[in-house]
Amino acid sequence: MSKKIVNIQLQQVIPFINWTFFFNAWRLPGNYSGIDTLCDCAACREKWLSGFYGPDRLKAEEALRLYKEAKDLLAAWSSQQAVSIQAEYVFLKAHSDDSVIVAQDENDNTLLIPTLRQQTPREDGFCWALADFVSPTEDEIGLFALTVHGVEQKASEANEKNDAYTAILIQTLGTRLAEATSEYLHDFLLKGQGIRPAFGYPSLPDLSLLFDIDRYLRFSDIGLTLTEHAAMMPLSSICGMYIKHPQARYFMVSAISRQQFDWYASQRNFPKEQLPKFLNLDIL
Repeated sequence: MSKKIVNIQLQQVIPFINWTFFFNAWRLPGNYSGIDTLCDCAACREKWLSGFYGPDRLKAEEALRLYKEAKDLLAAWSSQQAVSIQAEYVFLKAHSDDSVIVAQDENDNTLLIPTLRQQTPREDGFCWALADFVSPTEDEIGLFALTVHGVEQKASEANEKNDAYTAILIQTLGTRLAEATSEYLHDFLLKGQGIRPAFGYPSLPDLSLLFDIDRYLRFSDIGLTLTEHAAMMPLSSICGMYIKHPQARYFMVSAISRQQFDWYASQRNFPKEQLPKFLNLDIL
């Protein structure tokens, strides 16, 4: 299929925000279930807070304050149309060749995505690579990129007012919006089937692959750019891959041997000596 570009409304994404990760970013770990269903009345807030005791009560109060400030920001951004969200995606026919995913577009241009394999078996006894979840004969993968525009401008405006707290709150919320958009798009396109590993994340740690993906998706079509170090700008952006296999799973490739690195470098059309700085893992 041809590449699709979609504009996504902020209100469509908000229900997909993972507030647990938002609170974790503020070093407020805990179970704050029900916080997103509270109304603004004092009675409801007090009833919810009554379920916490001692130090947990103080953390819950802080979480509630942060949540309200974040929701107020989201409401303001929505009414002012200060934030816009764009995404692009394409589905490609694909197959696996050992640990390499081989994908082809509608013009039969070939994209090779070598995947790294775990060095230590998981609890199930296997050392996984993402290519294990793509058929060696005939399959399909998806590529997607998304970005949230306007967040960095809002953070910059807060910094200009010497309001570092609000700037950090905005940046944290922008990160969660990007992740929420990824969740929304996955649900919209595949009803949540399969997985959507992002480039640079634990099971797909090579950021240099973004330069290859850019040639297929053309990030500039949604206002997304890459730095020379493969950092995505705006920062509230994600690029990843859809794998539809029902048993596909997320996992971490925490470290690889020098032998596997040499194999991986041989699969990449990229200078070997520069590759380690793009890999978010250790080479043993």
